Amino acid sequence: MKTRITFLFLLLGAAQLLSSCLVSYGDHTTSEFSRLETIECAEKPQSMHLFFENETLDFEYRKVGTVEASGGDYDSNEDVLNHLKFQAWNNCANGLILVSSGYQDREKGYLFDSEDPEYYSSKYYHAVAVQINTDSVFLARHGAGDDLSFADQVLADYVEQANQTSDEVGLSIFATVLITVISIASGSGS
Repeated sequence: MKTRITFLFLLLGAAQLLSSCLVSYGDHTTSEFSRLETIECAEKPQSMHLFFENETLDFEYRKVGTVEASGGDYDSNEDVLNHLKFQAWNNCANGLILVSSGYQDREKGYLFDSEDPEYYSSKYYHAVAVQINTDSVFLARHGAGDDLSFADQVLADYVEQANQTSDEVGLSIFATVLITVISIASGSGS
């Protein structure tokens, strides 16, 4: 009896380890904001202005932080740029300056999988998030800026990522329960 219980616990542990392999990593856009200065922000900005490297910065601004975004395996440049804008906007910046981009290698795979991970080339963007003094002179030179439609797209991405992770965890739990039930059923027959 003691051997059967030990066997079942070992089998349950192996099943949990195997089923956790269903949870993926590295296949979504990631973004990060690093605060440089604490600012007061009663409400989020109503637009976003982008200024890439080597563009003239002929306006007053206050640095809020740095932001970067890296694309998932099949993300478009626009998707990655939207995540960059969202991180800045979500931290009360109405502009991004010194926007730069390039490609970097990213890894994706499944947790606890013994297979080698897959690598892919990912678009990334980096910028300084700022609060621009959008006075009449600025608006005359640079216009009203981008609307906030990027926020809806990024929030939809977050929901999709959460649903995928939830589905993967649910499938892992189901596989564990199924393997446990099969193990118990096969153990009780002997």
